[in-house]
Amino acid sequence: MSLRQRDKRFGVIALEEKFITVDQLVGAIRVQVKEEVEEGRHRLIGNILFDQGILIMDQINQVLKIIEASKE
Repeated sequence: MSLRQRDKRFGVIALEEKFITVDQLVGAIRVQVKEEVEEGRHRLIGNILFDQGILIMDQINQVLKIIEASKE
């Protein structure tokens, strides 16, 4: 597996798995950046998408399993 494949981020994998759309990912990134700049806090993309009702916990766990498997 190439380095590029292993370094994929949560949002990209969720997109590839068709759990989210590009617009939903961009929206979550906007929320993440806004909160970081305005409130000084960094929330993970998966948490934002979960809180927005876009992802369910099973989908988050699937993405995390893919990420973990890519590290092996």
